[in-house]
Amino acid sequence: MTTAMDRVPPDLVTDFDVYEPSLATPVDVFQQRVAELAAKGPVVYSPAYGGHWIVTRYKEIQQVLTDPSTFSSYPNNLVTPADFGKFIPLELDPPEHTAYRHVLQPLFSPQRMKKLSDDIRTVVNGLIDEFAPKGQAEFISEFAHELPARVFLALMDWPLEDAALFAEADGASVAPGGACLVTGTHAGTTSLFSTTGFRARMPALPSFSGASAMNARNSADPCGIMSG
Repeated sequence: MTTAMDRVPPDLVTDFDVYEPSLATPVDVFQQRVAELAAKGPVVYSPAYGGHWIVTRYKEIQQVLTDPSTFSSYPNNLVTPADFGKFIPLELDPPEHTAYRHVLQPLFSPQRMKKLSDDIRTVVNGLIDEFAPKGQAEFISEFAHELPARVFLALMDWPLEDAALFAEADGASVAPGGACLVTGTHAGTTSLFSTTGFRARMPALPSFSGASAMNARNSADPCGIMSG
């Protein structure tokens, strides 16, 4: 039986796993591995998680992001169970995505972001002030996990006092049933967009299921608001 691996040129196969902890600890080697993949080619293939393609260079990433008729926004990552459902609007394609984009885009306009800059700076300073007297912090739990919820509340003009509630809800979506689902931005995604997936609909390639993906997403638009 012919498999996906049989149809991939051997020189494009890599053992890269974006969720591998050793990419970040004890030494951050993510950018080094990204450079190695880019040197291998603009598109490479990893057999991890059932097999998926990884796009490494700007030109090809832009092509994937601007061609929804060929590349789908679903599934968005490599580890979400197939029966989990879709993250909306992140994993929708046009025309379904377009309706959400029209509603949400005004919230993320350059003018709106500029207006929010002072609010976001206040949020960041407030988080730092909470652990500054200690002279140290557990960065993930005391800053990185708290920041998105508080910025979202500022964006929606909702009370920052609800941050704990939103952080708890975010944790539930990140880890349903104990599974670790990455919803944030991985270090280095400006060079390699591989935490979010685009399943290829190209006839020349096998149709992958589940976590299989053609990987690419602009980290400057993590909610997919500007595409579709």
